[in-house]
Amino acid sequence: MSFLVRCALCGCVVLAEWDSGPESESDSSSSGTSWANQFRALLHTPDGLLLTGIGNYDGPNLAGFRAPFDRDMHWSHPGFEPSDDNSFALLPQQDFEGRHGIVFHDACWSLLEAALYPASVSLPRLFDICSSFPVPRNFRAPTWGYDFGGAAIVDKTTHFPWEDRYEDIELTEVNPAFRKNPYQVPGVDRLLAEDPQQPPAAIQPAQSLVLDCFASLPGELCATIAMLLPTADVLRARLASRAFWPVFYSQQFWASRFAPLPGTDRSWLFETRHLQSPRDWRWLYRRTSDICLSPGFRNRRRIWGLIEQIAELLALLWNELPASLPEIWSLNSALCTTEYRAEVNGLLWNPRELGDHRFYNGCRLFRTQSIAIPDSLAQVSVYTVALGDGQYIVGISLTTLAGDTIHLGYCSNSKQSIALSQVLGFRVAIGSRGLQALQCITGLSGLESAWLGSPDDVPRTERLVFADRVVGLEVGFDACKIVSLAVRIRLPSSQHRGRLRDLAVWYPTIPPRNLCLNEESFLPRDFYIVGYKPLFWCHFGGPGGKYLQYLTGISAVSNLGILRIYFSFDTDVSLEHRSFGRMKLNEEYEETTDFSIDGPGGERIETIEMRYCYPDPGSATPKIVQEGTMVRCELYTNRGRSCCIFKIKHKRGAVHTKVTAAPGTVITGLYATESPEECDDITAMGVITEDIGEAEDA
Repeated sequence: MSFLVRCALCGCVVLAEWDSGPESESDSSSSGTSWANQFRALLHTPDGLLLTGIGNYDGPNLAGFRAPFDRDMHWSHPGFEPSDDNSFALLPQQDFEGRHGIVFHDACWSLLEAALYPASVSLPRLFDICSSFPVPRNFRAPTWGYDFGGAAIVDKTTHFPWEDRYEDIELTEVNPAFRKNPYQVPGVDRLLAEDPQQPPAAIQPAQSLVLDCFASLPGELCATIAMLLPTADVLRARLASRAFWPVFYSQQFWASRFAPLPGTDRSWLFETRHLQSPRDWRWLYRRTSDICLSPGFRNRRRIWGLIEQIAELLALLWNELPASLPEIWSLNSALCTTEYRAEVNGLLWNPRELGDHRFYNGCRLFRTQSIAIPDSLAQVSVYTVALGDGQYIVGISLTTLAGDTIHLGYCSNSKQSIALSQVLGFRVAIGSRGLQALQCITGLSGLESAWLGSPDDVPRTERLVFADRVVGLEVGFDACKIVSLAVRIRLPSSQHRGRLRDLAVWYPTIPPRNLCLNEESFLPRDFYIVGYKPLFWCHFGGPGGKYLQYLTGISAVSNLGILRIYFSFDTDVSLEHRSFGRMKLNEEYEETTDFSIDGPGGERIETIEMRYCYPDPGSATPKIVQEGTMVRCELYTNRGRSCCIFKIKHKRGAVHTKVTAAPGTVITGLYATESPEECDDITAMGVITEDIGEAEDA
């Protein structure tokens, strides 16, 4: 676990000693102080929320955080004396005398205020949003799903998307620009006072013979359109249409690049907002291009981009349901004949069981909303926000044929809608932190809508798909996104109820229906049809077993359990069919077992046998005690050969299970669960079989 506490905005450490280099005096005012250890904290206290004054971090560990509780006071003020009375704990630690919170570099907090200007920072919204995101063991700050512009390592290679992927960066490996004060950047006054060089003379474009649909538009309208577009798009538009040629010479257009609006190229140069004298904005735009930027400006630009994403969360609008819902939307009226409820959620953290101080991964449930879905449904819409390289759904709205609309949760600037008349359920893509996409099932034949949101690289489930119309919807939220989705139907459905394929959460996709999961041999099955416990699978044999004829070997890497299984082929096969598991490997402590297979000669894996051990309570985590853990795995082929790819010593009484391919079928895949929070290996494994030569049912 890292004891380097990080700023929640920039992701860099709040550090007592940081060699800033010679860029300016402002980086270090005196021995032992620099911008990097001047901080503010947003605290939850018994008396409510407060923003501290500027503190000075001078400790080597988590105990060094003390700051004046007057937001206008500086730590050097004679009236401030560091003591337990002004000490506090940091999330996710346990509170100190009822006080805990989040820290920010004072310089980064000043950038946040500048980015939101003229609005002020809503302390309750910011605290709730920060509390909605986990603080990993190896990264002592709320993590937003991105790598903080290079200040963190997000390991996507050896961790699944639902696992804690954050890793510390060694201080010696930090980008030198990140060490520079992003708020007080030297040379900014000189930059703004520069005399511009003479620009090149305007050149009129040659007459184009291609039909130009913009040519008939007034120049003022083209200029207005240009100001609403990213600069790169405007420059491309100039190549396509003569109507946009004059934009390049428009001072008004270049000034718009510095406007305090989300997504503008140079909004981070906030000092331009108060310029009184005329300015050559095109020249200033050129002087602030990447090649011209000082390290301090590079750091500011990085942090500003991160703040813009947080600002979008702060700007989300919450829709409160009326105290008395109209009957058409009232779940109470729909529930009189409702007997079945199903729920999908992210990795919900229960503070009553584990405490806030152990919120390392997942999401938190703050509030819920419930409505009925009327017979006259006409449209479903979702609102999304981008966080890192993924999207999250923050709100849902439903519209009837009569035009009545109800909103659940938050509204954002990004909206997707589909027209439909009924909903038989939802296919859901849900990450550990919340709902990322959904697909409406609109007919008994499985007719489905387009995805709303983005399901890419996100675990999926059909737990909310039924053979009857959904009549009720219950949605759970944290401070900025949907973290749970539940539906109600009028009668219990027998369709797929109890089947692992339909009720489990799967990655990277849901296995096709033509694959047999042999779920009776997957001993902890009942634990995986509820809650958020993704199962990952590998179709090493390919659709219909087409890759088995090229299979030449299997390698299992293990320690206290199987970490990964590799499949070797004598032809080019994509990685998704060659690798099973993602756990990070350490050659010093691991063992590899190799087993050759004569796939080209017709040899096939015919049977897989596994043994499970159930530890005594107190000797392992509750999860392992309940679900058991695999202690042996042996493969058998149709040629009478076998290989034990993993075994460890265990107590007597292990439970045996095995899968043998029935006549006309063949083993083509594996599925499993691994538990990085428990023991860093595969704890249970299932076997996939299918009819020989059968094509995959997409």
